[in-house]
Amino acid sequence: TTPRLARLQHVLTGVSITVVALATLLAAFGAALWIPLLLAIASGLDFFHSFANLDSRLPHMNAASAVLTRLLLWWDGLALVQQRFPANKERLVREAETAILHQHEAFVLGSLAHINSVNQVGEQRTNVEKLLKFNGASAPTGPAPPHVAIGAK
Repeated sequence: TTPRLARLQHVLTGVSITVVALATLLAAFGAALWIPLLLAIASGLDFFHSFANLDSRLPHMNAASAVLTRLLLWWDGLALVQQRFPANKERLVREAETAILHQHEAFVLGSLAHINSVNQVGEQRTNVEKLLKFNGASAPTGPAPPHVAIGAK
């Protein structure tokens, strides 16, 4: 699964860069109608990339794969008599379980980091609202001010 995840990461990054470059070209040639669609596609690809947590998941899967491969080579190098020793069986199970647990631990830590970042953004918004209320202003609640569209005349 590690090569598949690496390929998925490269494809998502490549397609996202290509879509943004295409949107830039369309902006340069004055075809602003398609730019929001392309940027929405790029945003969706980036969301999936971060949702799949590929940046932190892939290195941990590679590490677990390396540990399990090394363990398999060690086990296959043992004679049949040595494979039947309880100490060798315990080492095999302990190291395999440790590699798998490290992979799951990385997933949980990534999820906790994401939750903490979301909570920090919420706290920042609350602090801004408190500061605005203290200064006698209110947070903007109405529609956003109109912006000039790219390529508009």
